[in-house]
Amino acid sequence: MKNIKIINLIVSLFVTLLVSSCGGGSTSATLQTYTVGGKVSGLSNGKTVVLNDNGGDANSITGGGTGSDLYTFATAISAGGSYAVSVVTQPAGMTCSVGNGAGSVASVNITTISVTCYKNPAFAYVANSGDNTVSAYTINPTTGALTSVGAPVATGISPRFVAVPPNGKFAYVTNQLDSTVSAYTINPINGGLSSVGAPVSTGSHPTGITVDPSSKFVYVLNLSDNTVSAYAINNSTGLLTSVGAPVATGTNPFGIAFDYASRFVYVTNRGDNTVSAYSIDNTNGALTSVGVPVATGNSPLMVAVDSTGKFAYVTNKNDDTVSAYTIDSSTGALTPVGAAVTTGSSPFGITVDPSSKFLYVANSNDNTVSAYVINSTTGALTPVGAAVATGNTPWVIASDFSGKFLFVVNANDNNVSTFSINSNSGALTPVGLGVAAGVSPYGLAVAPAQ
Repeated sequence: MKNIKIINLIVSLFVTLLVSSCGGGSTSATLQTYTVGGKVSGLSNGKTVVLNDNGGDANSITGGGTGSDLYTFATAISAGGSYAVSVVTQPAGMTCSVGNGAGSVASVNITTISVTCYKNPAFAYVANSGDNTVSAYTINPTTGALTSVGAPVATGISPRFVAVPPNGKFAYVTNQLDSTVSAYTINPINGGLSSVGAPVSTGSHPTGITVDPSSKFVYVLNLSDNTVSAYAINNSTGLLTSVGAPVATGTNPFGIAFDYASRFVYVTNRGDNTVSAYSIDNTNGALTSVGVPVATGNSPLMVAVDSTGKFAYVTNKNDDTVSAYTIDSSTGALTPVGAAVTTGSSPFGITVDPSSKFLYVANSNDNTVSAYVINSTTGALTPVGAAVATGNTPWVIASDFSGKFLFVVNANDNNVSTFSINSNSGALTPVGLGVAAGVSPYGLAVAPAQ
């Protein structure tokens, strides 16, 4: 009997071991898993990119300033399982792409998925009044060289000026001979333009155009009916909606510019030699006149405001000068700064660099651009050497947002010139040859990287 019990015990133990080895019962072997990750290259310090694996498992990587950041997804993958890594949220002002992002897990951790990030380029846009188009260009951030982006895009009849909001999402062009403004979305990767609906009606013969610093409102000057029209921007589509009735300006308004705090806007009145000031309601975009228009020189064309909001400058085409004004920070009222300063012949375009250290004026009759140092206390101007040669009939000019480059439209050469800016002296140096534009290029605007 005792021997039978021993035999039964041995058989039972054998059966238990046999069942266990075959995977039966509640006992199971642990399945090995492996991590998935890699390296992010080029991500700027403080910028964040969000990655997904297999449509989930979100992983946020913030640049640490080294230009190379390692990452690993929280969820490991079983041997034989698959992974597929993608970018779900791009970092602001940058674009990231994934390399080696999909595959199957073997028996090692995956560490070779590369994510490469680069800064989105800035863009420049030129309105070509002679062939009813607008040209787009990328700006090389190192050299300032312009590269055309596809074929020019159609505008209305006789486009004049271009404006881009600070958020860089849209571009707007005034069409003088059909009294409209055209709207476009900007591709943040290549700068290409896509038309947004039909052009919107303006007043008669629109000229100058600007967007407020909050990117909420567009303002258009109507040359022949002496008004400024306001429009609200749809932040999603870029479509424009009229804001109230047009507001009176002086005679033949031409140039328009905001202060960078979005408090005041200034308009040159070519027909009565004045500049008007307005305050802006940041809720609805409505303009309110500030005092009486202030005297300029003869035939004022363009106006520029420095980034500190302390000074405004106006080109006076028929007496070859630029006028300077201080801005009252409370009311926006202008006060002249001494006598007007001499420019070249028939000054047209004007811009202040982003540092507010230098001012540049395009002289349309002698094919030059003049540079000036701005006194940061008084706003007074001091010439920087001799004027520098441009192409034939320079009209509108603009600096890029880095303050490293200046761009000049040459109307009778059908091209755009680029100059590098010396950050210490403000002196200009030509960058290569002029880049082709359309026929009779007129207006110019620079778009920041999105």
